[in-house]
Amino acid sequence: MNSTVRSGRFVVHVAENGHSFECDCDENNLVHDVQRFLESVSGTNVNDQLLLCLNMKLESRKPLSIYKLPSDDREVFLYNKSRMRINSQPPSPESIEIVEIPNPTPPSSSSYPLEDNPDPALRAIPSYDIIFRYNYQLGHAIYNRIVTKLKKCEKLLGEQKVQERAMEIARDNLDHLYGTIHQNYTDFMKCYCRQDRKHSNLMMNFGKNIEKLRYCRLHPALQTTDRNCLFDLVKEDNLQLQKIVANEYRDSYKQFEKKISEFEQDFDELKMIVEELFSSKASSIIIDSERAINDHYGYIHEHKSIMKSISKDVKIVKKIIDDCLSNQSPSSIRRPYDAVSSLGPIYDIQDQNYLPKLENCDSTISKLLNFCKEKKNDMNIFIYNYMQKIAYVQYAMKNIRCRFSVFIEAMKHQNDQFHFLRIIHGIGPSYRACFAEIVRRKCSFKLHMGNAGLLAEKLDTNREIEVRKRKKFLRWHSLYIPQDVLAMMGLFDNPNLCQVDIAPYDCNLLDIDISDLDGLAPEYLVGNWKGSFNEINETICSETSNIEVENVKLKADLASAIARICTLNIEMLGDSKIGSAMKEAAEKNSEALRLKDEYGKKLGSLLKDKQMECDSYEKKIIELEQRLYEVSSNKVVLCLSNEMSGNNIALAEIKEVNRSQKLLEDSYTNCAHLENRVKKRTLFEIFRMVISSGEIDEFPESLRVLSNSLANSIGDDDELGECIKLLADKVGLLSNYHNEELIEKYAKVKEQLEKELDENKELASTLHRKHQLEKQANNEKISFGHLKVQEIAAFVLNSPTGHYEAINNCRCCNYYLSDESVSLLTNHLQNRPSYLIGQIVHIEQQTVKTVLSSNPYDLPVGCEYFIITVEMLPDISDDDDRSSTPTS
Repeated sequence: MNSTVRSGRFVVHVAENGHSFECDCDENNLVHDVQRFLESVSGTNVNDQLLLCLNMKLESRKPLSIYKLPSDDREVFLYNKSRMRINSQPPSPESIEIVEIPNPTPPSSSSYPLEDNPDPALRAIPSYDIIFRYNYQLGHAIYNRIVTKLKKCEKLLGEQKVQERAMEIARDNLDHLYGTIHQNYTDFMKCYCRQDRKHSNLMMNFGKNIEKLRYCRLHPALQTTDRNCLFDLVKEDNLQLQKIVANEYRDSYKQFEKKISEFEQDFDELKMIVEELFSSKASSIIIDSERAINDHYGYIHEHKSIMKSISKDVKIVKKIIDDCLSNQSPSSIRRPYDAVSSLGPIYDIQDQNYLPKLENCDSTISKLLNFCKEKKNDMNIFIYNYMQKIAYVQYAMKNIRCRFSVFIEAMKHQNDQFHFLRIIHGIGPSYRACFAEIVRRKCSFKLHMGNAGLLAEKLDTNREIEVRKRKKFLRWHSLYIPQDVLAMMGLFDNPNLCQVDIAPYDCNLLDIDISDLDGLAPEYLVGNWKGSFNEINETICSETSNIEVENVKLKADLASAIARICTLNIEMLGDSKIGSAMKEAAEKNSEALRLKDEYGKKLGSLLKDKQMECDSYEKKIIELEQRLYEVSSNKVVLCLSNEMSGNNIALAEIKEVNRSQKLLEDSYTNCAHLENRVKKRTLFEIFRMVISSGEIDEFPESLRVLSNSLANSIGDDDELGECIKLLADKVGLLSNYHNEELIEKYAKVKEQLEKELDENKELASTLHRKHQLEKQANNEKISFGHLKVQEIAAFVLNSPTGHYEAINNCRCCNYYLSDESVSLLTNHLQNRPSYLIGQIVHIEQQTVKTVLSSNPYDLPVGCEYFIITVEMLPDISDDDDRSSTPTS
């Protein structure tokens, strides 16, 4: 069966710059194939590539399937080992390639609709259309540039986050390696400190140990002609050699101690660098970039809003042009004039507000791009320095790991040098342990013999029980079966006696006891600890003399403890911990013996108290027997007297019962009266609460509910309930009357208020009309100076020429009303008025060039004049009609 080959894509992130590349491959491809691809796209040499995936290093000659690649949920990070070298160059500054989007070309002076229209106001409309369309195209170009730059900023931010993840992967790998080195260092220092403590103790106590061995005499059974003390167990040649070695070692010991001190300083320095490296993070750089980008998203929304406004303005101009092209009659030309008057302010808003804001947005986003570029360069430098520190830490850890093996070998060599010193130190404790072992074995033999005797006694007891059972059986069944038949059956045999015979052993042990131990092998042979085994031994021998088996067991345990302590002393080489351990063991042993004695005394006192109680019980029994004898002689007299006294007592009890029964009946009566009073009191309280409630509409219903509850509670005596029910009906009638009266009053008040409201509306309408007239009089004043758009001008009829000329104070300015405006203002009149008033919507400046040109106003050549286009003033009556219309 063919297995499915996993294929697909996975992403490789470059740690030094945050760039990402997709590799299209399958699981059978080698890692080396991926490295060649990365060399072609990133420029990193294959030999300088370090690939990590989930803290795993990707080996070049292994297939991707070992690392479960390709996979969508696994990221691979590429580290450039050349950047981790000491003399490597830092990364070059980040280069950003952005396709520049140019601004649209300004509009050309081509032909456009309405350019041949005689009305100057209509001829100006297409220019607004051209400008508005150009502004929209300019805003769209700026918007595209802003979006492109903002996407580049987001890409730079994403690369920074990739670099942060790559840094975390590198930190995790370094943390794992450092954890191993730190554990090895801790174990090594523990071993070194333990060995150093032992060796220092051996060198310091070497002379003292020799003196102890010379001072301690051997047991008489162990002495020979050339061996009288423990010091004689040491060979003289070895002793002289060890003295020379010990003197030579003092210098080497100091040198080794100096090397270890330098090693500790180097590791402390490494630890400080690693902690500083682990504490350094690039999150502040990423936070600054991310915050800046988020703050600039508002410019995009503002730009979109401006573009919508400009697009709306373009549509307005287009609609005005369409209206002008479709409606050419003088009667319908008023609406385009109204629209033309609003295009000027719209143009001013675009020119003075919208376009500067768009250019400001472009400039601000450009600054943001420069800021993100600087932050990206800072991140690249940070990653470079970080990888440099990681390379240094790895080098330092490799150096320390190599020094481990050297120091461990040196420690083994020193341990061999101190072998004879350890023998000198261990002779005394071993000698004392041997005597303790003798005591333990003797006690063990006694315990063994004692247990054998106890077992024999138990077996004898079981034998006696078995013998009695057999005799009882034969005694019963021999009545029916002849004894010779029973004998032939073998039923007359009995079990043999148990004879316990243990062959003696340990016969060659020295004849010593626990009390002889300190005399033969003093405690100073063990070390500086001063024990209390003598006191323990005396306590055992004096306090437990009545319990021989337990005494022997305690002696065996004590001897075993002494032997164990001596062995530990040899192993620990006089460590201070052994003294505290022995002292603690001795204290616990003494405490156990003390508690045992206290418990024995307590049991003795309890037995004594029980014996005294038994004696007192015996006395009481004797006294009761004597009193019983005395009482039996006077039995008849006592019976008669008891009968008479019993009758008198019975009569008294009958009288007392009668009196108690009467009192009980009176109590029942009083309780019934009291219960009725409590019920009535409760009902009156409920009635008071109903009366004091402020709910008038619910008052009759509350009284009816109270009446029903009274009928259910007081039974036959329902006079109070009937009264409350009658009261509820009357209150209900009064409440209904009161409600009808209120409804009538409400109708009258409503009618009066509606009348007053109509009067107030008429008054408000009159005041509003008056206010509008005053407002028009204040605001709409006729201009007599240099005329401007949106101002009101008055024109008088010049009879010779038939044109309307503006009234103004400037004699040098010639203002004439256009023919279209004259038609607009006089179209609804039968005769031409002597003056006209209108609101200016357009001013066209012209100059008389030649005499032959059109000169309807008879002005000299070179004279400037202005043709004014106006619209009708708004009629105040329309506003009055709208203001007088009531709102719903």
